[in-house]
Amino acid sequence: VELPKVEGAPYRGGEIVGGAEQTLPLGSSLDAARGAFYWEPAPAFLGTYELVFAAGDAAPVRVRVIVEP
Repeated sequence: VELPKVEGAPYRGGEIVGGAEQTLPLGSSLDAARGAFYWEPAPAFLGTYELVFAAGDAAPVRVRVIVEP
C-alpha cells in the first residue's frame, strides 16, 4: 500500500483491535520514510484487518485488508 506523501514526517502504523491501536500484523513491514506498507499474510491470517497509518499533522489513513482463501 502506497500512502499519501507527507513532507518531513515519517509514518507510523498500527492495527485496530477492539477499538485500540496495536502493533501491525506479524510479518508486515512499514517503510516509514516512503509511506509504504508491505504484507504477504500466511494462510493462518484469514480474516479482516483494520489498519491505520499517520504522519505528522495529516489526517490518519485507514486501510481495511480482507484475507480470504
